[in-house]
Amino acid sequence: MPLDPLLAVLANPRDDAARVAFAAAVAASDPDRALLVRTQLEIAQLRRQHAKEARWDALERKADGLVQAHGARWGKGLERFVAPGSPWESAWTWRRGFVEGLKMSPRAFLDHADALFRTAPILDLVATSADGLADLLDSPFVSRLRSLSCFNLKLGDTGARALLETPFATHLAWLDLAHNRLSDATVEALATAKHLPALRYVRLSGNPCADPNPTLDEGEGIVFGTLGSPRARELVAKFGPIAWLGRWPSAEPPDPETVG
Repeated sequence: MPLDPLLAVLANPRDDAARVAFAAAVAASDPDRALLVRTQLEIAQLRRQHAKEARWDALERKADGLVQAHGARWGKGLERFVAPGSPWESAWTWRRGFVEGLKMSPRAFLDHADALFRTAPILDLVATSADGLADLLDSPFVSRLRSLSCFNLKLGDTGARALLETPFATHLAWLDLAHNRLSDATVEALATAKHLPALRYVRLSGNPCADPNPTLDEGEGIVFGTLGSPRARELVAKFGPIAWLGRWPSAEPPDPETVG
């Protein structure tokens, strides 16, 4: 017996085919939702191809308009997890027709993880504090995440240790550790982390450590990547090829959908 279309999306959050089937199933009863799914699937395809085509902006405007008009209704059930006083628009990230990203504390995420994953195909978390981060990383729920932002959480090397030692973050492809208190010791630990096999992007700017990743010289627009950064060359010489190093030379982090 085939799965209910929504349950199929929740059970297979990375699968585009489940989204296509969902759009077909709701097209008659909720044509705007079907349109959002199809529009954002097209955007996702362009992202993956790194193809900034002329129609991209029009697709983004169409999707944004649909979310503004109907997002509160389509995200029903998630509103109770939004921090008091925070608008849902800033707490949710819509991709491929569903809320895939949340902005909340790790403690709140962990406390409500069962309900969250039953409500939406969550893949991305922006942590708003370090509260509960170690506990989340010690939980099997983190295996469901594609991306984790720990931007400006005042994490030091000790705080990062839970991330490096968790056996559960096997699908984590995108990691933002910018503007924390990390030393070169954590960078080297990331370079050899065996529990993070899917990791393809790490943001390290704004830490005491030497950032080995590509940067853009604002005056010249010159990219210094794996071969140009002395620290990157040092890491590669010491540890061999590093999957997340030097792949994304951009002034802004790539979208997690592009990376993972």
